[in-house]
Amino acid sequence: MNREQRLSAFLIKRFLIALLVVSLVEYGLLTLMRQTVLPFVFTAFFGEYGDYFIGGITLRLLFVIFLDALIRILPGVMPEVSREPFLWLANALERWFLAADAENPIYTLPWQQKLTFYIILAAVLLILLVPYVLGAVNFSKLVIREFRAIGDERRMVHEEYARRRNLMLADIAHDLRTPITTVAGYSKALADGMVDEAHTQEYLDAIQRKTAQMNELIDLLFHYVKLDSEGFVLNRQKEDICEMVRECGAALYTDVEHAGMTLNAEIPEEPYVVWADKVQLSRVIDNLLVNAVRYNQAGSEIGLVVCRDDDRIRIYVADQGVKIPDEQAMHLFEPFYRADASRSSCGGSGLGLSVAQKVAEMHGFELVLVQQPELNHHPMMQGYTKAFVLTAHAEE
Repeated sequence: MNREQRLSAFLIKRFLIALLVVSLVEYGLLTLMRQTVLPFVFTAFFGEYGDYFIGGITLRLLFVIFLDALIRILPGVMPEVSREPFLWLANALERWFLAADAENPIYTLPWQQKLTFYIILAAVLLILLVPYVLGAVNFSKLVIREFRAIGDERRMVHEEYARRRNLMLADIAHDLRTPITTVAGYSKALADGMVDEAHTQEYLDAIQRKTAQMNELIDLLFHYVKLDSEGFVLNRQKEDICEMVRECGAALYTDVEHAGMTLNAEIPEEPYVVWADKVQLSRVIDNLLVNAVRYNQAGSEIGLVVCRDDDRIRIYVADQGVKIPDEQAMHLFEPFYRADASRSSCGGSGLGLSVAQKVAEMHGFELVLVQQPELNHHPMMQGYTKAFVLTAHAEE
């Protein structure tokens, strides 16, 4: 659940609590007013007529009081308006009310006492509104505080993102400068005839390796920027993911052997069809396999497993390497994050896993890291320390 979803649930919960508290307070105030305060006030102000005010004529009397006030105020405010229509309406209403309640002498009270009743009732209504006003103010303060917290959190995330981006750019600049310097030096030595024939091939091989290293960095950075570009869409169609994984494993098999590792592939022969962009999804699997080769010791085993559970297809890229600490694992898919802060010679750019997860999310798939002991609950994962698990949706 993301921050916005948690905030929505939190605000709804607090709103319901505030509504319940206000309702209980309002019920208590109404009971207190009806049973204690109003009988005392009306009896104190209106004596023998107090019971009539409590007896159910309040709404009828309010309209008559309003007309009485209007008749008295209107000539001073708008002299050109005649009072006769309002007088006629007030008299008609009083006759109608008296006819409906002939025993009630409340209608014959002087207008001053009626106005007093009106003021008292207005004060009572104002008091009854206090719980709602206080509830609204407190809820508003709560909402403002939460949104400020979200703003602070987003600002911190943005600052951390900018810091990692700048560090990544500095790292890429360093990683590019080193092979460029090597290529420039070796090529100049070859051009100037400073290398004897016995070492020429060695220099050419070094130039090729450094060029491939630069191409990998530039290609990854370009791919990351392209995924974030406006208008980029996946070219999706039905693909056999088993065949896709098999091709990725075969393409990297030589690199696995050169690294002194073993690739254990468990891929079904039957087709598992997914709706995917083959080029982009193959990049995800390639990236996971390259990471497994790059960050593990010689003699390790790498697992490449595909299995299906109903409409879910899972691809495992597992290894026997060291477990990633939890505080690093939680940031592993963030862009520009590098678990190895010391920038070892095998350190990547910090973009590979971020690109992989972005592609997975664009497909509606899920890419997670699972480590021991949780990994033991997954089939065919015994003997491995950790695994990146890509979960896809099967197509019929």
